[in-house]
Amino acid sequence: MDKRKYVKTKRVDGVDLSASAFAFVGDAEDPSTWKLPICFRADERRTRNHIKNALARFDAVKIPATARPGVWSLIRGACIALGIDVPHKDFATEPIEKAQAKVEAKAQELSEDKSAATEAEIAEAIAAADLLSEKLLRKLGME
Repeated sequence: MDKRKYVKTKRVDGVDLSASAFAFVGDAEDPSTWKLPICFRADERRTRNHIKNALARFDAVKIPATARPGVWSLIRGACIALGIDVPHKDFATEPIEKAQAKVEAKAQELSEDKSAATEAEIAEAIAAADLLSEKLLRKLGME
């Protein structure tokens, strides 16, 4: 019986890559969950291209919110190692800023037409803001 361990791989750009070549690995046993390849051994051109691609696609790829900061740091580190300048990204404020923008837009909408803003609409806007803040706190693990 052959005692060699079989390593799972995923074919990307004509190359079979192990989980360690990806910035995000959802399940080590399921290659379909491996996202953003950033390491092609002995092929600097492919590695550089895929790191740039991972950087460009980062916001579009579905990655759990809890994993995003670590994945971004890994991609950023790979960029820095290749001399590609990438700014630091603060994940703690991103959802807050989005929620705040939605609430401000609704408040602006209501303040522009005060005559049409009934108490029910104001209460609805407040409830929506509360719901957004509760979701944000849950995502951040603070509730």
